[in-house]
Amino acid sequence: MNTQFFLTILSGILAVSAAVATILLKRLLNRRDATPAGPSADSKINPYAPPSTLENPANTDTDAAFPTSSPPLRSVLLTPVATVVMGTGAGIVSRLLRPYANVDGAHYDALGALLILLVGCLILISLNRGTPGPLGHWLYQLENFAMWSGFACGWSLINGAFWADMIAVSLAWCLGCAVFGSLVLLALQWLRRRRHST
Repeated sequence: MNTQFFLTILSGILAVSAAVATILLKRLLNRRDATPAGPSADSKINPYAPPSTLENPANTDTDAAFPTSSPPLRSVLLTPVATVVMGTGAGIVSRLLRPYANVDGAHYDALGALLILLVGCLILISLNRGTPGPLGHWLYQLENFAMWSGFACGWSLINGAFWADMIAVSLAWCLGCAVFGSLVLLALQWLRRRRHST
């Protein structure tokens, strides 16, 4: 029983760790995008220009210290936290409905949870399609893993034990969603590059 409890808690820790890694990656990306670029060759100050057109160096320093293009922390936290909450909630509800949703050997609770998680996978693809390069793939993979780990944790917490069959099926769907999501993101990035090149 101690091992079962440890594995359940471990799946929850993995879900939260993936969400935290996603948040850190997004913060790093936002900080990199918010760093002010150096002055271009065309924007040199003309020493012979009237004083009214000269830039105020004090304002430039303030703008560089406090960039306004960085999105608020709320938007960085929203997707990873919602992903873990959605996965865990789907696992809890699925296990609670299991005794009532088993009709003629068909587990409609599991089918409903699978449908919710697949829709979550499509939402994560949509949210990460605009992130350029491999970073979009990393964010998607971490959020996908957090969602499925949260599902395993929520289901196992209500079940009171770590059921190997459910974990194996969840892992298989998680890997399938990971491959499918990366292929779709690659296709979307290729289409974007092709559109910009023409």
